[in-house]
Amino acid sequence: MFIVSGAASACCMVAEGACCLCSTATCCARCCGRSSKSDEGNGESPSSNKAGFGRVGSLLLQITAISVALAGQGWLYEYVKDEEAWDCDEKPTCVQYAFTERVAFVATLFFAVMAIIGKLMPKLHDQGWDLKFIVFMLVLLALMWAPSTIFDEHGYVWFARVFAFIFLILQQIILIDFAYTMNDYLYKFNQWVLLGASLFLYAASLTGICLMFVYFKGCRSNEAFISLCLIAIVIFTIIQLLSNPELGHNLLTSSAVASYITYLTYVAVSSNPTGERCNPTLSDSKDTLAVFLGMGMVLISLVATVYFASTSMTQLLNAPDGDAEAQSPGNEQLTRDLLTGDLDQPSAGVAGTTSGRQSFNVAMRDSMMGSSNSAIVLYFNLVMLLICQYWCMVLTNWGDSSASNSNSSPAAGDVVMWMNISASWVCCLLYIWSLVAPMIFPDRDFS
Repeated sequence: MFIVSGAASACCMVAEGACCLCSTATCCARCCGRSSKSDEGNGESPSSNKAGFGRVGSLLLQITAISVALAGQGWLYEYVKDEEAWDCDEKPTCVQYAFTERVAFVATLFFAVMAIIGKLMPKLHDQGWDLKFIVFMLVLLALMWAPSTIFDEHGYVWFARVFAFIFLILQQIILIDFAYTMNDYLYKFNQWVLLGASLFLYAASLTGICLMFVYFKGCRSNEAFISLCLIAIVIFTIIQLLSNPELGHNLLTSSAVASYITYLTYVAVSSNPTGERCNPTLSDSKDTLAVFLGMGMVLISLVATVYFASTSMTQLLNAPDGDAEAQSPGNEQLTRDLLTGDLDQPSAGVAGTTSGRQSFNVAMRDSMMGSSNSAIVLYFNLVMLLICQYWCMVLTNWGDSSASNSNSSPAAGDVVMWMNISASWVCCLLYIWSLVAPMIFPDRDFS
């Protein structure tokens, strides 16, 4: 009887997976295929792909993986919760997290293989995305019956933890570098626009802090996190206002960092699993709307992370090569230079900065338009691999299945809370260091 019931369950899951596979492959073929009429008109083979489909296909697959993982935590885990290979002893949270870890593991393998193929044969990055989606789904279905020891804390989870932390650090560097760049651009373009944008971001930060004090009170940890956020904003704003104007007028940078750490503080306090007493977003309610909205918010935030990080981190990892004059250790490169220790190099002129950025932008555009730039393709897939580890850890409380999972807040947990608040502190320290370093080392060129 047990064998019959297990076989029936397996058949149901395979059938449902096959339906999902067909719909996914059809969608991918529509999005990543090309018109046969267009091919005939251009004299190209109908099987060839338009340039730039590699990035689109990768983003679609990443979004598909996140959606499947969220669906697995919502209801698909019911089909596999009795499988012996999962070894969860009727613990729903264990099954939900194991489902997500399997999806992330397959996505990690996919982008690792794509990185290798992209380095050796970069043109394949744009081709065959219907087959790539099919292979991805087939491997995922096959691993549904693999032992959980491959994916849990005995295996994959530790790999994901390490590289998700690396992803968080890279996010901080990118944010500060981007804030410096936008500050310099707006300062030259229109100082009134810069002032208005800065005041708006500061107002948004203070509003967010006030709302958190109102709605997330009741826990000492929440109140401490929110208070530290406010104190940090005051400290680095004062340091920035008292800094030497010749080193840059970085009001927009300070306001952007203030907004970002306010957001991270909100994510941290809204992930506090203590209870509804100090976290109104946390609920064990089975209300369908609450569950749908909770998972929808997580999906939107993760998709936004995938979209923006896929380009910005590729640029960070693949800095333009060239002579010292082609590099730009000015304000927009200040944070990167501070972290790498390249402070003693002579400052490049504006032409060098423009040249360096233009060379990367041309390379990035050529890669997205299908040229065989193997380095860009390699780094792009490595960034997508890092993103897989990040969303896996976000959805599984950093691999801690012992914590109870909230239906309306699937990303809640102690580890998630501490990782996000730690990320906000790291961001503050990086920015403060970029402000005080020119004062500590006045003999070095930070212009």
